[in-house]
This record gives sequence, C-alpha cells and structure tokens, in this order.
Amino acid sequence: FDVFKSNYYDIIQTGRGGNPEYPFTQIRNTPIIDSIHIMGGIDNQYNISRVMHITKWSADIWSKKGGDKNRVRLVSHPMIITEGNSKSLKQELGIDTKMVFGFHQRNSDEIFSSIPLEAYKQIETDDTHFIILGASPLYQKQAKELGIKHITFLRYTGDKEKIYSFLQTLDVYAHGRKDGEINSTAMAEAMYFGKPIISHTSTIHNGHIECIGEAGMVVDTVPEYVEGLKKFFNVDVLKTTSDLARAQFKKLYEAQGQMENIITIYRESVANPYPYKIKRIISSFRIRFYLFKLMEKIKKSL
Repeated sequence: FDVFKSNYYDIIQTGRGGNPEYPFTQIRNTPIIDSIHIMGGIDNQYNISRVMHITKWSADIWSKKGGDKNRVRLVSHPMIITEGNSKSLKQELGIDTKMVFGFHQRNSDEIFSSIPLEAYKQIETDDTHFIILGASPLYQKQAKELGIKHITFLRYTGDKEKIYSFLQTLDVYAHGRKDGEINSTAMAEAMYFGKPIISHTSTIHNGHIECIGEAGMVVDTVPEYVEGLKKFFNVDVLKTTSDLARAQFKKLYEAQGQMENIITIYRESVANPYPYKIKRIISSFRIRFYLFKLMEKIKKSL
C-alpha cells in the first residue's frame, strides 16, 4: 500500500474465487466489483459494489451459500475470434465424406469422462469419425478397449488457428467432462463456428446447461447421449441446431455486446455504488462473524 492508493480509483475490479482475501480486505472505501470464476467462497464486504457471475447457475449457488443476491450481475466471456488461415482438416485427414464428432480438452486425468466415447461406439459406422484434440491419455486407452475403429487423436496445441481448424473439421461438438463446466470457452468457440453441442450433466458443475441452451443438448446417461448423437444424423436437425449455435454465441459471447454489458455495470456502480445499504451492513456483519467463529475453531484445534 506504499505504492497502491485505493482512493485514487473510482472502481477496483477483481477476478477471483470469492473468498475474503488480502488485499481486498484492506480496501474499505472504494467500490469493488468482483468477477467470480470458481465456486470458492462468499464475501459480502460492505464496499463490494457488484458481483459478476458468468452463469446464473453459479450465481444461484453463490446466493444460497450466503452471497448477497442483490449485488449479482450476469456477464459472459467477451470473445473476439480471428479465424486467420484456419480451415477444415477433413480432406487432410481423409475423412471428408464422413460425419465427424469430437472435442478438445486439457491433458488432465481428473476431468476424464467415459461417456462421449461409450456413446459414440454405439453409433459408429464406416461413415463416422471421432477426433479428440489434446485431452487425457485415458481417452486413447478407452478407445482401444472399446474397439473404436474410426478415431483420431491430435496433439495438444495452444495455437488458436490450429484449434479453429480442428473445430471447423467437426460436425458436432461431442463434449464430456467429469467435473462439468461453469462457462466453457471451448464450447463458445465451437458455437462461433456453428457446431451443435451435446454434453452430459455432472455432480460438480452444471453451468454449461444454460450456456449451451438451444445450441444442442445436455443429457444424464450414456443411452440418452447415444440418442442425442443419432438426432444429428438428421440433416434438418443438424442445420437448425448449427444456426442456433451461432445465435447463442452472438447472444452470450460476442465481444461488443458483453463489453457494453460490463460498461453498464461500471456506470451503475459509479452512480450508485452501495444500494440496499442496510442489507449490506447485515450481510457484511454475518460474514465477518462467521470468519471470527471459524478462526476460533482453528485456534482451538491447534
């Protein structure tokens, strides 16, 4: 704080998990706008002016845990996609006549989901193909055990043009992730390219249900996933859902619209930083009292 002077600023923007933490606990006289990206905790400090959540699903859980719902504002990822020289890889991979399913994911065994390939195995023909970019080696092991014939594994890349080429190769983004999603950039990119999405629910995060919306479907079981994949063989369903995917991207992720949304939040925070003042005092006191009790328990256990 010898360098940072909070009173020099009209608004302080955060990006965090929600727990009370330094240095924000030391900033008491400047409006703070939180942007919450994981379900880490609750902070109702009086001068937190607004709390941005990237899905209604996460906002509802946060509120049920004690977060002040009057401060909640919904935003999404403002995304600018520059296609560059990206193009479909179907011809390069020799699958230009096939129906292609697939997804991309970080290399993590913890988020591996068996559902997409289990379902794909049941609808696989010589006219279908599945592609996975990156992701856990467990998918390669599963594909071998299931005896999947038509599948390609592409090495992980952070190169956006290569990712966009991969996405343009797909007909359907067949997603699966053990811990689910709060709001997936990968899904958003797929929707930009008009790719219908199928996914499944999780016992952890389910924000992707509202993010996908009419751009596809979210199911609970492998048999339901199988039936969902079958629907996309209908040309009319595929075309309609593809159009809805592009519309969903524009609604939720198009940069200009989301930046206008964020600017509106800033402006209302400057004009009226602390609405519902009495509720703010009560909410702030409850959190501080809870933290005090928690610290007492920790001290006694040491």
